[in-house]
Amino acid sequence: AVCWIIFGAYGAYSASASLALYDTFDPCPSSSVSSGECCGIRGPSTTGSYGAYIDGNCEPFLSAAKLSMADNILACLAGVCGVVGLAVLVSWILFVPMGYAVVQIVLTIVSVVLAISALSVLGALTVVPAIFSIGISICIVILFWNNYRLIKDILGK
Repeated sequence: AVCWIIFGAYGAYSASASLALYDTFDPCPSSSVSSGECCGIRGPSTTGSYGAYIDGNCEPFLSAAKLSMADNILACLAGVCGVVGLAVLVSWILFVPMGYAVVQIVLTIVSVVLAISALSVLGALTVVPAIFSIGISICIVILFWNNYRLIKDILGK
């Protein structure tokens, strides 16, 4: 739960920062290969130059970044609820991290589909970490469910 707080806060910050990296051009600048609509991705320099241009608009990338930001904010909130629930031994609060873990499974699947549809080569590389993320989420659901049952049996709250 503490990791959710730390990584959720950092993930939300980095996802919000990545929203400024994408700009849609119609038509593409002359420095790109494409002639129609394209998505410019800013490079690592501070001058605002674009590192790459990808055919199509930037909506899939922006949607994935917004989804990631929302997921990380939810992770941070679920982590706080999990820490509070375990610290004060209130069993019903543990439903929040369990529910978030289920939501995270759905969000992970949606973000993988968005990544694959946006950029098939790199999107396919997101499948392996997503499988680990789903596995960890399932373990978290089981862990918090067992903690809930244990607290419920011992304290009757």
